[in-house]
Amino acid sequence: MKDFEPRIPQQEAFDSFFNYYKKGGKGNPLIAMQTGLGKSYVVAMILIEMIKTSKAKVLVVTHSEKVLSQDYQAFYDLLCHYNIYCTLGKYSAKLGLKELGNRVTFASINSIYRKPELFDVNYLFVDEAHLISDNEDTMYRKLITALDVKVCGLTATPFRTGKGYLHKMENGIFTDLIYDTNTPEKFAEMIELGYIVKPVRDNTSVEMDVSKIKKTGGDFNLKGLSLKLDREELTTRIVDDLMRYKDSHKHWMVFAIDKKHCENISEELNKRGIKSDFVHSTKNEDTDEAIKEFRDGNIQALVSVMMLTTGVDIPTIDVIVMMRPTSSVVIHIQSIGRGLRTNPGKTECLILDYAGNVARNGPIDNPIIKVKGKGKKGGEMTKTCPSCELKHHISVRICECGHEFTFEERLEINSGELSIIKEKVKVWRKVDEAYYYIHSKPGKPDSLRIEYLCGLRRFPMWITLYHGGSASRNSNHVFGRLKKESFTYNNIGDIISNKDKLRTPSEIYIDETEKYPHIEDFKFERL
Repeated sequence: MKDFEPRIPQQEAFDSFFNYYKKGGKGNPLIAMQTGLGKSYVVAMILIEMIKTSKAKVLVVTHSEKVLSQDYQAFYDLLCHYNIYCTLGKYSAKLGLKELGNRVTFASINSIYRKPELFDVNYLFVDEAHLISDNEDTMYRKLITALDVKVCGLTATPFRTGKGYLHKMENGIFTDLIYDTNTPEKFAEMIELGYIVKPVRDNTSVEMDVSKIKKTGGDFNLKGLSLKLDREELTTRIVDDLMRYKDSHKHWMVFAIDKKHCENISEELNKRGIKSDFVHSTKNEDTDEAIKEFRDGNIQALVSVMMLTTGVDIPTIDVIVMMRPTSSVVIHIQSIGRGLRTNPGKTECLILDYAGNVARNGPIDNPIIKVKGKGKKGGEMTKTCPSCELKHHISVRICECGHEFTFEERLEINSGELSIIKEKVKVWRKVDEAYYYIHSKPGKPDSLRIEYLCGLRRFPMWITLYHGGSASRNSNHVFGRLKKESFTYNNIGDIISNKDKLRTPSEIYIDETEKYPHIEDFKFERL
C-alpha cells in the first residue's frame, strides 16, 4: 500500500481507545464513526499497537463476510506497511476458511458463536456493534459470555431501535462511548475536511402513507408495508418523479420494502429507460455481479432489500432513494450513509425520501433516539418548511433551503419530555487531554491542529504559523502562550516532536453560539 497517514477521526478514535485504558477504564468501550470515515483502519491501527506492545491474542468478529474481509485487508495492509510479523487468519464457513491458532483472527459470528472453545483470546472487537442485543440468548451475547474478555465495539450507529444508546441500554454490554462523530459539530467538521460528502434533500411529489400500518419490534410490519405500498400505481408515480434526475445523477441506490417490491421497482425503472438491477437474499443470479455492474457504471440504479445497508463501499453513489419506510434510526442512518463516501468530482449526495424517514427519525447528524416505554405517546412529530415544503422532524432548527424555524425557549412535544433546541452558550470547559496533528491542505502551508478533549467532546484549533499576514501574527501570539519553554523548529513536524514543551490548558473558553464552536481563551494551572 501507499504511505499510510491516518485521517483525523481515525487518529482521534485510536487515541481515545488507549487513553480510556490509560485513565483506568475497566469496562467495554464503544467507538461510533460515520460511514466512510474508515473504521476498518481504526481496528487495524489498534491491533498494530497491541501487537507491538503486548502479547495479546485478539478476535475480531462481525456479521458480514464483506466487513470481515475489509477488516482483515486493512490489518494486513498495515502489517506490510510497518513491516511487522504477525500470524492472522479468517474463520468463516461462508468463505470456506477455518484458520485457527493465529494471534489475530477475523471471524463471522454465525460460524463461531457455538465454538468459543476454539479461540484462546485476550480481547474481542465487534465491528457493526449495534447488532449486539440486550438479550443474553443471542449469538453475540453467547459468544461474549463464553469468552469472558473485554470487548470494544465499533459502529456508525451506537444505538438500537427502542433501546436507546448501546452504552446506556439496560442489560447491555458496552459501558462507555469513548468516541462519537454522530454530532452536528463533528459531522460538519468531517464534511469540511473532505472525508465525507454533504447529504442534501430535494422535495418529492409523492409520499408513502404509513398510517394504520402496525409495528413489530419497534418498526413497521413488513407485510403491512408491502400490502399497502407495493402497488404498481404508487411505484409508477415515484418513478415518474425520479425521472427528473435521469441525466444529472448516474448512480442511484434504491431501498425497497421486500423482495417482490425490490423486483417491481427495478422492472419499472428499466421500462422507463433507467438501466437497473436488484439484489436480495434469494436472487437466483449472482448478486456480486449486479453490484460490480453498478460499481462500474454499467447500470444506473441498484435496488436492494437490506443487503447493502452495511459493508458496501461504492463511492460513486450520488442518489439515495428511500422507498422503505422505517422507524429504525439504525436502518435510516445506515441507508443514507451508503451515499456519503467521497469520489472525485462528487461534493454531495442527493437524498430522495419518499418514505418520510427523515421527518420520522430526524437528520443524520442529530437523530431522534427513542427508548421504548419512555415518554408519552402522541401525534406525529413532523413539520413542513414554509419556504420549500420539505418535511422535517419537529426538532430541526434550519431547513436545507436556509429557512430557520422559530421556537419558544422550551417547547414540550406530545411524545416525550424533549427540549427542542439546545441552548448555545459561551462557557469554560475543563480540558482532559490535548492532541497534536499536522493539518495539510493542497496549495497551502501545513498548520498545527490541536484538539482539546473535554469530557466526550473535542474542540479543535489551528495554529497557522506559516500562512502569512494576520493569520500568522495571531497564531504566533497564541503559540507563544502555549509554549512552556523556547525550542527550535523548522516545520510543524518539529513542533509535534517537541509537544512536551507545550502547555496544556486546564480550561478553555468555548464560543458555541456560531455554527462551529471555537476556542476564545485559555486558563493554565499555576506552577
